Amino acid sequence: MTSKFLPKRTPVAMSKGSKAVGAAGSGKCVSALAGTNAELMENVAKLWITEEDVIADVTYGRGVFWKNLRPPDFCHDLNGDGVDCRKLPHPDESIDCVVIDPPYRPGHGSQGFDSNGMSKAYGLGGSLDTINDILDLYHDSIHEAKRVLKQGGRLMVKCQDLSYANKLHLVTLDILRFILEDGFDLADQFILVNTSNLASKKWNKQERARRSHSVLWVACKLPEA
Repeated sequence: MTSKFLPKRTPVAMSKGSKAVGAAGSGKCVSALAGTNAELMENVAKLWITEEDVIADVTYGRGVFWKNLRPPDFCHDLNGDGVDCRKLPHPDESIDCVVIDPPYRPGHGSQGFDSNGMSKAYGLGGSLDTINDILDLYHDSIHEAKRVLKQGGRLMVKCQDLSYANKLHLVTLDILRFILEDGFDLADQFILVNTSNLASKKWNKQERARRSHSVLWVACKLPEA
């Protein structure tokens, strides 16, 4: 499917002093790039964010998405303003763009924190102990995003496949299913390749490829029939 709700283009303003890097700064929007979250969002914004948009990043964390762009209108995070991405304080159909990027990995009983401290960063603690907890968080936050998005509004969800309990879980496809089941129109897909060192002392024996990329889905809220 291709969305019919591509926004009218007004160039998105970059932050003062920001610098585009690689393909993200080439003037062309590309489907995959190697770089940072900031470069990824700068690339996505060329097609899917306008200056006029009311934007809510509902898992804001440290705000890394927005280092090359103007800040969102609403920066929510349990560890910041206490707002849960599954229960937003906004009226129905009041937001143009919702961005969701929660922790990817379950805590495996370790206080709910993964090796990168992602759960801690979002203030979610022990509530993300299993892969099902992660999927439930995505499912509920996508459903809540649909409520607050305007007709034709854009949903952006970042996710990553992972190995868990000796199995490969294609989480990105689970998230896509949630998006489609909630009635969104699939609009675009972006892939970010991790350029950092992925070596880990915990990996004494490697059984499958290390997941070195993440996916950002873009979907549009369809008008009510």
